[in-house]
Amino acid sequence: MPRTGVDVLIAIEDEDGDKKFIGGQREATLNREKEEIDATHKLTAGWAYNLAGQGSWSIEMDGVMLEDDESLELLDDAFENDETIHVHWTNKSGTNYEGDAILTDYPIEAPMDDVMTYSMTFNGQGKYTKTRRSDSDNGDGGDGGDGGESDGD
Repeated sequence: MPRTGVDVLIAIEDEDGDKKFIGGQREATLNREKEEIDATHKLTAGWAYNLAGQGSWSIEMDGVMLEDDESLELLDDAFENDETIHVHWTNKSGTNYEGDAILTDYPIEAPMDDVMTYSMTFNGQGKYTKTRRSDSDNGDGGDGGDGGESDGD
């Protein structure tokens, strides 16, 4: 059955380990990559042969700037202070990913004739953890999916 992207929310953890959904979210992309190691040799009969190398992951997202949004303030501080952030890709209807990342790109746009927006890129540090939602857990962190605080699961 197809899934909609509206079910995907990005959250970060505050200093107490509480999950904070990032306010104003619109789009999110989870990138996962593996480097290729060339293992081609004469016995592969003229065909390339590669091994999986080092992996990497990142999350790119954008959204509308919300006044007094605690998560955006935490992210601004983390960006300014080169801090590692624990980030969650939550999908209440499927697989979830989480891990430590650094915020490497965080532009804020302020057009004259539209709302202020942000975009950001989290680059993973080490491997992410992959979990699957149980049927009893709707994935909203106990807050009804409105982007508010959660109990940290």
